[in-house]
Amino acid sequence: MPRPVTLSMVNVTARLEGIDQRRRELLALVDRAGSAGAQIVLLPECCDHHRTHEALAAHATGSADELHRVCGLMLSSPWMRALADLAVKHRMVVIP
Repeated sequence: MPRPVTLSMVNVTARLEGIDQRRRELLALVDRAGSAGAQIVLLPECCDHHRTHEALAAHATGSADELHRVCGLMLSSPWMRALADLAVKHRMVVIP
């Protein structure tokens, strides 16, 4: 039987900044959404590394492997683990 769910969509500005700063901001927003009762939190595509100093430098090398290494785009990365921890904490689904 269908039931209502609370969906939260997170958005950030496209300012150029460091990847750690961007990810801290996103984690705080996801945590806030979870605290407010969101059951599903949706992040924009590539929001954790798009327009960051590190990603732009890695992209300039022309190597997809370097971009993945710098951005930590793996399920076991600290970034993904932090999102998973928030999902468990708030009993919600986070779609990065």
